[in-house]
Amino acid sequence: MPKPFLFKIKLTTLLLFVCAALKAQNSQIRQAFDFPTKEVYDLLVDRHGFVWVASDYGIARYDGINCVHFSSPLQISLGCTNLLEDNYGRIWFNNFNGQIFYIDHETVTLVKSYNYINESNFPVLALFHDQLLATSDKGLFVLDTRTLTGRYISPGTYTSSLAVLKDRVLVNGNKNWYSYKTGTGLKKLAYSGDARPGQCLHSSA
Repeated sequence: MPKPFLFKIKLTTLLLFVCAALKAQNSQIRQAFDFPTKEVYDLLVDRHGFVWVASDYGIARYDGINCVHFSSPLQISLGCTNLLEDNYGRIWFNNFNGQIFYIDHETVTLVKSYNYINESNFPVLALFHDQLLATSDKGLFVLDTRTLTGRYISPGTYTSSLAVLKDRVLVNGNKNWYSYKTGTGLKKLAYSGDARPGQCLHSSA
């Protein structure tokens, strides 16, 4: 039998096996629940096992049976992201217009101490112990999740991204790096010597 013909037989057999495997895998995927949109931006499983969905339709919670949607009359747009759960069971999120909200006992509340009107972009959120941090054009926004009071620190320092480490939060903005701690606030970081790839940062303060 000619080799090209044998090759075609082997290739056809391989493709049949691949198609059968893909079909078997796809048969295991089942739709969990009906949802009004396919644009999903974030997912969170809370301490009770409920699934929270942030989408262009807003915020929804799925308990295994029902899907409940949440919104606020103060919400100027529905599209949301940055789902977080704090130590008190509140669910935090922001919309793409920069408003920050939390859900507590089925009620959606706007964080009015964060002034979204003058922001050039929506914030990045992070939880650090009992604090909610949010990036801002006007510094770093810090909200105490115990008292729900918020304030800006280091006014004039543009911040755009956050990374929570074990004992501090790494903050970036305008190609500058900062370290945030509860007791010392926001401190600018600098390179030691030449700025080579992989070199460590240290505090300039």
